[in-house]
Amino acid sequence: MKVIRSLMSMRRRRHIQFRLTITFLLILLPLVIVSWFAISKSKDIVYHLAVDRSEIAMAQALHNLDMTLQSMGEITSLIATDEQLLNILNKHSKAVTPAAVVDFAAIIKELSIVQSLNPMVDDIALYHSPSHMMLSTRYGGEGVASREEQEWLERLSRVSGADMMLISPYNQEEISRSLYAKRYKEGIVLLRTMDLYNVDRKPNVLLISLNMQKLQAEITSLLPSQHALIYLADEEGNILLASEKQLPHNVAELEQQNVQVTVHSENRGWQLTMTQPKAELFTETNVLKQYINAIIVVSVLLALGISWVVYRSIAAPMKRLVGGMKQLQRGDLDIKLSDPRQDEFGYLMRTFDQMAATQKDLIENIYEKELQLVSTELHVLQAQIQPHFLYNTLDSIYWTALNYDADEISEMVLHLSKFFRLSLQKGEAEYTIEESVVHLESYIRIQQIRFMDSFVTEVHIADAVRNIPILKLLLQPIVENAILHGLESKQQNGVLCIDCSMGCSSMVNIVISDNGPGIPEERLLAIRAKLESIRTGRLQEWSLRSEEQKDMYGIQNVASRMKLAYGEAGKLEIDSTLGQGTRVTLRFPAKTSRAGASRYEDSQQEREEMTP
Repeated sequence: MKVIRSLMSMRRRRHIQFRLTITFLLILLPLVIVSWFAISKSKDIVYHLAVDRSEIAMAQALHNLDMTLQSMGEITSLIATDEQLLNILNKHSKAVTPAAVVDFAAIIKELSIVQSLNPMVDDIALYHSPSHMMLSTRYGGEGVASREEQEWLERLSRVSGADMMLISPYNQEEISRSLYAKRYKEGIVLLRTMDLYNVDRKPNVLLISLNMQKLQAEITSLLPSQHALIYLADEEGNILLASEKQLPHNVAELEQQNVQVTVHSENRGWQLTMTQPKAELFTETNVLKQYINAIIVVSVLLALGISWVVYRSIAAPMKRLVGGMKQLQRGDLDIKLSDPRQDEFGYLMRTFDQMAATQKDLIENIYEKELQLVSTELHVLQAQIQPHFLYNTLDSIYWTALNYDADEISEMVLHLSKFFRLSLQKGEAEYTIEESVVHLESYIRIQQIRFMDSFVTEVHIADAVRNIPILKLLLQPIVENAILHGLESKQQNGVLCIDCSMGCSSMVNIVISDNGPGIPEERLLAIRAKLESIRTGRLQEWSLRSEEQKDMYGIQNVASRMKLAYGEAGKLEIDSTLGQGTRVTLRFPAKTSRAGASRYEDSQQEREEMTP
């Protein structure tokens, strides 16, 4: 049977690995099909991708050129309508007087400021028709001596009207007529007539030369290869700007066996065209085919390898996790599957460890705590019989001592009887703080009689805490330690202080202090260590300590009961200085108790009835 089960298990494991392998291959199958389809259609894909990508980039570049020329147009309009410039130009005639020279210099200065704000501008010039002066930001003021150029400029001013004209470096006919245009034959020259809105204006002309290299940079960055061309043409097909110097003057001459992409400007009707040899465009297609085939082969091999690795990486942690669950099921609460891996299995194992630790804590703390509480209740029920018998016996001794005039003995018996009667308290588990202190007074009086009134007691109870409930007999072991270990050695002037107040965050503070000899440092550290072990330990451990170690029994009892009643909020602290005394502080959360207050009134009545 074991052999058959082993074979079935191996078959199931192989089945999982087989399914993983098939899954990975099925995931790759669409990729393989798409890759083969991409190979067969690679030319179309490359073509459309190139066209789409180029159109987007070219449209943006054309938009930038439009914005640049529009900005230049606005600048020329501002200059051509500047009242100050027009007044200077109109007030001077043919003669170039000293005043005219000063005004012309001011004009050049103003134009230079405009040029400095526009890095695309190489030069701004203003042609003053009456004096035939060309005012240039680069060349200064100089006369236009050529009659042909004078007529050319004046003709342009009449032809352009209020519009802006553009002379490109490919318009050799226009460039040949102007010395100014010849100087900037590598760039684009913009012309506009001054005083746009005056019908009777003089043929003064504004000329702006744009930097060809910066304009070309707007379009040459779009070229995909060194054999590609890009050019800007107007609506008539005349080339305005291109990536090469020597180009045909007509767009039709560029229509060859090339891949051609064209975008149009809606504002000016211009078109930006890029051409690239088709052979050059598809040179990488074969390389792409080789890459795709290699990727397919490598992907299949990786799928096989990864399926095996994934199977191993899943099977091992799953097997470990299942084993841990079986151990936990058998009751092994100390099982740990700690794993440094940071994936989901690592998280599962860490969570499993936390769950096992939590379950162990629940079993060892909560369950054992309930058992201890049940055991404590049984002890309390059994112990309730003893105070009744002891109280009745003490009452008989008290009356016998009175008959023989033994006053001190009778007083001690009286206070002891009160102490036990209040301790009985009808089975209640709590006193109010005021009731607890009154209860302590009987015990303290017994000790004062014993030590011949060698110490006095100072008690202060804040009104805010009088009716706060506190565990029965919680303070008695602390007071007993203060008297027996602190005040017993003092023959006189001993002081026992009990201070009850409300602290921060509704925490009750009860401080019991004495002016005894104090606690040695080594002993104090041992006591604090014992209290810390009780605070952090488990209930079962406290019980074992209390049974095996009688040292510090009283303070262990107080700390353990506070831990049970108040949890982490209950604190017991001890401070002591040799030669000065000891101070014990109890802190716990406050809660009101009407029952405790009424019970205190009942106990007052009982005490009054007992007083002879």
